[in-house]
Amino acid sequence: MTLIPRGNKTRVKLTPVILAISLFGLAACGAGNSQDVPADQSLQPSAARTGWAKSDVKGVTISVPRTWQKTGPITPGSGAELFTFQTERNTFGTRGGAQLLTLDTYTHKAADLVENITSEAQAVAGAKEITSTQIIWPGADDAWLITYVAYPSSNGKVAAHPTEVLVLDLPGGGQAQATVTSLKENFGPEHMHDVLETVKITKTAGSKMS
Repeated sequence: MTLIPRGNKTRVKLTPVILAISLFGLAACGAGNSQDVPADQSLQPSAARTGWAKSDVKGVTISVPRTWQKTGPITPGSGAELFTFQTERNTFGTRGGAQLLTLDTYTHKAADLVENITSEAQAVAGAKEITSTQIIWPGADDAWLITYVAYPSSNGKVAAHPTEVLVLDLPGGGQAQATVTSLKENFGPEHMHDVLETVKITKTAGSKMS
């Protein structure tokens, strides 16, 4: 499930997602794009691993293993563009992977949406262990890292799906949402950081930038 701001309301629109559960995105606010990334920040910008494939969605790039199945572009709403990257199906019939969504414009910032999004994650996917942290990200006007563990039911079983979301306010007036979801049985939390840390903003990101 992706939250897409529309007018003075937030319209919730279901999109093709990388799992058999909903993934949640949000918008961010306030930290400024000129600050250095703190050395003790849990998520640090980093180069992709050797052999990974890079994708660009309107000036925001992400790198993932080449074995992940890429789908897109998908347009879940006006001014929105989405790519998904899926891992193989597991014994529960679900998949891990990543998605990168960009929005040309937004109305609501993250501070106004975090509670709504985390409540939806709990209600729809049984999410627990939820955290939201404002962080610093190169080129972003503001950035947030959201983490939770979803516990959806699939084929009569419940599988733990650790999830991390990096949300960026772009200097041109747009937003980006990068989500990575894994399974504890075969995809460790450190691998989610490996993917999110490859997210980069280029000078063309955001609808108002030249």
